[in-house]
Formats: sequence, C-alpha cells, structure tokens
Amino acid sequence: MKHSKLLFSMALALSFMGCSSMGVDESESLAENLPSDFKVEEYMELNPKLVRVYVKNYVTEYNDSVKKASPDNFKELRSADSAKFYSNEAMMKQILLDPMMGGFATIEETPVTPVTKDTTKTEPAAKDSTTQEPAKAPEATEPPAATSALLSNAKYRKTLQKLNLIGIENDYDHLKTFLKTKLDLDAIKYQYSAYGRDAGWVYRKCREDEKANELRPSFTDINYNASDLYCDDNGVARKITKK
Repeated sequence: MKHSKLLFSMALALSFMGCSSMGVDESESLAENLPSDFKVEEYMELNPKLVRVYVKNYVTEYNDSVKKASPDNFKELRSADSAKFYSNEAMMKQILLDPMMGGFATIEETPVTPVTKDTTKTEPAAKDSTTQEPAKAPEATEPPAATSALLSNAKYRKTLQKLNLIGIENDYDHLKTFLKTKLDLDAIKYQYSAYGRDAGWVYRKCREDEKANELRPSFTDINYNASDLYCDDNGVARKITKK
C-alpha cells in the first residue's frame, strides 16, 4: 500500500509538472506552501525512493521514444543493448548501489553453481565404444551472463531491467548526468507540498535539540496530525516542535 501511494504521489507530481512549465507566480505559490527551512536537495537525500520513481519514469519515457523512432528494428536494438548492458557488471553494481537509482545499501552475491552431471550415483558407467573405458563426466562450464552471481538475484535483475536505457553507452553515467542537470526539482517540491507533508514525510535532519522530541505517531493513531512537521534522526522520524 505504501509503495502504491508513493507511486501515485509522484505520478501526480509528474503529470502536474508535465502540463506546462511552472511560471514565476506558480513557483512563488509553491514556495509559500513549503516550510521556511525546506531544502529540496536535503529532502531528496532523506527520501531517495522518491527520486528512484522519477528516474524509472524517465527511463520508461526514454525507451518509449526510442521505440517510436525505430519501430521496425526496436527488438534488435533492445536485444543488442541488453547484451552489452548485462555484461557490464561493474556498471550494474554502480546502478544498484546508487541511492537515487537502485537504492541497495550492499550487494549480496550468491555464487551460482553450474549444473553438471551427478557422478555420485551408482548407475553403470557409460562405455566409450572405441576404448571400452568409462566415459568422462562433462566439465563444469562458467555460467552465462544471465545466470551470473549478480543476475541470479531476482530483486537485482528486476531493478536493473527498469533502469536499462536502450542505445546508451554507459547507463550509469547517463543517469548521473540526468540527475544533475535535468531532474525537475519543482516536481519534487510539489510532491512534498501535495502529499509528503500530510503523510508525515521527514524533510530535513533533526537538530541536536530535537533528537529527544516525540516520535511520529502511526498514521492510524488518533493523535496523528497532518499539519505537523517531521525531521529525521538517523532513520527515526521525530516531530518538529513549532516555535
């Protein structure tokens, strides 16, 4: 449910911002609805999942534009690009570990054991028709890229599939540039103003004198007030006391 609400809130912000460029009056009006000490960069740092939704939306739109531009050979382009993408393990790890892209704190790599013939069974050994000696068991082979230690993890594979840009040489570098130069900060601000604030999202780090403040109550708690503001104390949401 929480993930669905997140997707909805960001989709709402993206659709709103996509209608037209925000003018001066709209920007000023948006700023008035934000806390006076609100900084969008800090809000994104504390809520990277929000940016990840934005990035995945960008990748989808980008790939759709490639498909529209090359409808006849899109499958071939996608196949060739995927082969290159999934063979670059160093780049895939960068994507997975970036908080604004994959969002994984660490990567757990479980070695993949190639499937080989079980030679422990007591079945009669096969005979070589020429030498009459028992035939040798097949040697183990390296697993293909699709079943590597990294890609054998379903959650990593699912995340990477949503972040593969068709026709881009280095997807990680491209997405880093996108985040630095093309991320719509007004859309992020609008998400907090329209949804994040009422939902109790933290928007800044707690000051030292706020680290003993009361914790954010559950959304179902009768004491929950949508007008309250919250800060982050090392992963714990605390109420900001109004002065």
